Amino acid sequence: MKSLKQLITLALISTVLQAHAESFNFATGNDYAPFADQKLPEGGMVTEIVKRAFTLAGAEAKFSWLEWDAGFKATQAGKYAGTFPYSQTPERSEAFLFSEPVFVTNLKVFTRTDKTFAVSGGPSVYQGKKACIPKGWAVSPFLQAMLKSGTITRVEAEDITPCAKLLGEGKVDFYVTDEIQGQKAFQAAGLTNKQIVPSKETVASTAMYLLVPKALANAQHVVDTFNKGLKALKLSGEYAKIMKKHIDLAMKS
Repeated sequence: MKSLKQLITLALISTVLQAHAESFNFATGNDYAPFADQKLPEGGMVTEIVKRAFTLAGAEAKFSWLEWDAGFKATQAGKYAGTFPYSQTPERSEAFLFSEPVFVTNLKVFTRTDKTFAVSGGPSVYQGKKACIPKGWAVSPFLQAMLKSGTITRVEAEDITPCAKLLGEGKVDFYVTDEIQGQKAFQAAGLTNKQIVPSKETVASTAMYLLVPKALANAQHVVDTFNKGLKALKLSGEYAKIMKKHIDLAMKS
């Protein structure tokens, strides 16, 4: 059994180590339940994963909550150690290093209940339809091809909740996101599942990452540190518990 003196010594050593731990400041944003929102427990699922991964890797993660576009641009300029969660695109790959995938999300098509259509029926069923896509969002290959061919028209909104509002008003025909976020969006817009419904089919799967700007001198070190902690988090079983906790909470609320 350790003496009081030994316990005090260990506590002091721990305090000193924490004081000298590397600290990284990351930009993220709100209204992306259950993944990121400072009003959510631990700032959301991905925020907690990022925080715990760096802790397990012997570092500290701090967060600045900004408008998504502002946070992305500030991170790209090297003002933050990284930002999350984002999917990978060729344009982003030019300016950022990507971590190992933090999670994979399954995308659904959200439509009005009185104007549903066979979402997996090919481009022809989308002909002439308007898709709401938030500004700054990466467009999945599923939509890119139809936008390029002119099959669908892009309508932009500031975020996904305004997209849900536009859908409810009949000003667009659909929006695409994961099931939980899509549901939160139409609820925030004052709508219910009697008005807006997700497709039963998953139209695409997208991996989400921690992005670290190449403009940062120690960019690769930040990525390596996070990947090390993420691996430990998964091996310990804590990663799965964090995922389940946040998804269960989102489904109940």
